[in-house]
Amino acid sequence: MKPIGVFSLLVTVLVSACVSTTPVPEDSFYRLPEPAAAQASAVVPGTVAVASLRSDSLHRERAILYVDSQKPLQIKRYHYHFWMDSPPKLIQENFLAFLRKAGFADHVVRTGQGRLSDHVIKGRLNRFERLIEENASQVIVSVELEYASKNTRLPGLRKQYQIIRNVNGPSIHNAVEAFGLALSEIYENFISDVANLAKP
Repeated sequence: MKPIGVFSLLVTVLVSACVSTTPVPEDSFYRLPEPAAAQASAVVPGTVAVASLRSDSLHRERAILYVDSQKPLQIKRYHYHFWMDSPPKLIQENFLAFLRKAGFADHVVRTGQGRLSDHVIKGRLNRFERLIEENASQVIVSVELEYASKNTRLPGLRKQYQIIRNVNGPSIHNAVEAFGLALSEIYENFISDVANLAKP
């Protein structure tokens, strides 16, 4: 065998060995933490319908997004870390669970379930990202929420809510926990604002 042929064979064997011993990363999928809510004792009467949030195309994908603090205008996505559903749908389900636990209304349903609603909550997801800094990270959640009642005597609400929360640990799982806490804080602020609308 010619020397060049031996060299080629050796390179092929070494490359194959490296490929076979390098572990292939596995995809990981995340759900939002179950929300914990204080009792709100029926802020509004009747049935409230909650819509899935509108968003840009990037936030409708399941990849978890992050931003390097050194390049704040550039949004990246993790290759192996995904939400189990798109963030607008995850947040809709999470918000439903929170409102039901809080006793926000007599009934809390998704829009389009065929039940007539007395009130509607909808909105837009603007930011849902992990912020990476040199020695720490945060999450940012920015949501515009709208509340409207079919009772014309009650005023509506349209407000931007934004929470930046520190992540207690380096893992994606730690970041997901922080996303859940940020959302719960937004929900609590929203309930308080609607309750103030309903006051005489």
